[in-house]
Amino acid sequence: PGRENFDYIFPSASDIKIYTDFGMEVMRLSFLWERLQPELDKPLNAQYLNGIESVVREANNHGLFVILDVHNYGAYQSKLIGSDEVTRNSFNNLWFRLATHFKDDKNVMFGITNPIGIVRRRGFQFRKMHFWQFAVRGQRKKYLCPPHSGQARTDF
Repeated sequence: PGRENFDYIFPSASDIKIYTDFGMEVMRLSFLWERLQPELDKPLNAQYLNGIESVVREANNHGLFVILDVHNYGAYQSKLIGSDEVTRNSFNNLWFRLATHFKDDKNVMFGITNPIGIVRRRGFQFRKMHFWQFAVRGQRKKYLCPPHSGQARTDF
């Protein structure tokens, strides 16, 4: 949903240079799940993925780490992750596709804090399932995910 440079933008090369000129070493790139994967469990939208790749490439040129951050407030098309309409497997499918696509880029990290923070009641099981799926499939990426409700980092 939406139009590039009207409803959303990708940071330009000059934007990224400004970040590094100010001494930044990490940038977060938020995106809507629906834009990247218009249909659940289907391939990623090539045009939108190209926009993300362009930012990652430019950030790499400047030595920046990029945190890819699905920014949907714990939902897909307003339906909560973990519901019958938007299963945890669908959320995992998105991240598996991204992890596969960026598997060789050591400067890409995944920020899954936003959706999990919203879906707190399901948070612990949700996170365990998410990381287990990637471990089984052999994906080795850095994930940013805060504990909630006193959970220890060993719970992940």
